[in-house]
Amino acid sequence: LSRTEAEGVLGRLQGTPGLRSTLSKIVGVSEVNTSGHLNELRIADTAAQHGFKVKGIGVRFIDQIKAAPTDIDVLLERSGKSIAIEAKDYSATTQIPLDAFRADMSTLAQFPSAPCNSGVHSHQSTIRPARMGGPECGG
Repeated sequence: LSRTEAEGVLGRLQGTPGLRSTLSKIVGVSEVNTSGHLNELRIADTAAQHGFKVKGIGVRFIDQIKAAPTDIDVLLERSGKSIAIEAKDYSATTQIPLDAFRADMSTLAQFPSAPCNSGVHSHQSTIRPARMGGPECGG
């Protein structure tokens, strides 16, 4: 992050649940984790710049299928609708394992039915199907 970008992000996302935790993960030792969390931060910031309310970054909930705690990377709201985003930041040459993609989609599907999330109407992923591995995708 440049200083200018960091100041803008902090100004726009100040007080957002999960911001401090995400920032601490960005300065971690793992380049892969740093890249992924920075991607989540940039998605949240871009959404804020386009009129979305950022409800949280790394929003924790209990996934009923996994029977375990998990999180939604970015939770947005606009016009009374919530949007849950599961973000990935793979390099252009990385084959994305289909089972990992399915697990993330299951998490997204479970999020609206979790307690206090009944208002979530839609969800999306930042990964493109053409980069997923597996027989259904030609990989």
